[in-house]
Amino acid sequence: MRDFDFIVSPAKLLTPEIVQMVSSIHEHKGKQELFLEANVDELKTLLEVALIQSTGASNRIEGIFTSDKRLEELVSKKAEPRNRSEQEIAYRKLGLYPPFCGLCVVGFSGPKEIEVARAAARFSALLGRQAAQQPDLPLRVLGPTPGNIEKINENYRYKLTIKCRADKRFRDLVRQTLGLYEQEKLPSKATVVVDMHSDGDI
Repeated sequence: MRDFDFIVSPAKLLTPEIVQMVSSIHEHKGKQELFLEANVDELKTLLEVALIQSTGASNRIEGIFTSDKRLEELVSKKAEPRNRSEQEIAYRKLGLYPPFCGLCVVGFSGPKEIEVARAAARFSALLGRQAAQQPDLPLRVLGPTPGNIEKINENYRYKLTIKCRADKRFRDLVRQTLGLYEQEKLPSKATVVVDMHSDGDI
């Protein structure tokens, strides 16, 4: 088993080159946000095209076929489904299944399993309370459940899986919920980590 030195090793990593790279990443992150704000229309069009193409590809894998034009009408709600294949596409959208949603996984870990489970349940309740103020925000919260690996290094793990649209509104909602979680001193019971573009494995 590997040993980790959390006092000496980090100091060795903070070389001028690494600090400069971290600053550069931070600077470019700000530029990316400016780009997103300045090019909303173009990005919205790209998102719509990607959604239609992704929906078509995932449906073909499952043997669900329709024309590209018809698929575009179904995805943009300009048409009603006519057959089983089209009903399946509409159901995926209604049920917030990929590619119509993203998966966000919120993980919790701590030394006492009951406290970790309670902290995860409390985060879920806080998230639900915040989400109730935005009823038009598409969201499904699954869990809390034990993590895929239930215990690592004497720490128990729980998770919430959230089907959502991983946009600015959702990220703001998670940020607000994390603030409330911290106000209740819950990080002392269970640390929390958020994976915004998860494959569901945490």
